[in-house]
Amino acid sequence: MPEIVVVGAGLVGSAVAYFCAREGARVTVIDAGRSGGGTSSTTFSWLNANRKTPHEYFDLNVAGMRAHVALRDELGSAPWLHDGGNLE
Repeated sequence: MPEIVVVGAGLVGSAVAYFCAREGARVTVIDAGRSGGGTSSTTFSWLNANRKTPHEYFDLNVAGMRAHVALRDELGSAPWLHDGGNLE
C-alpha cells in the first residue's frame, strides 16, 4: 500500500488526499493552518466555463464542473457546492 503525504489542506490538497485514500493509499495531510483556511477560504470558488479560451481550457473547466457534481453524488451531500448563479 503506497504512503502519501499531501502538503496543504485546501480544496486541491483535500481532493488529492481523498482520491488517493479512495484508491487504497495511506494518506497524511499536513497544513500550517486549519483545513481550507488559506486561499480556498478567500476565493469565490465559482465553477464555470464562461468565456474560457482557448477551447481546451473551456473543456478543462467543464470537466472540473462535472467532477464536482460527481463527487457530490458520490458523497450524497455537498453543502460546499453551489452549482448555479452568475456574476456580471
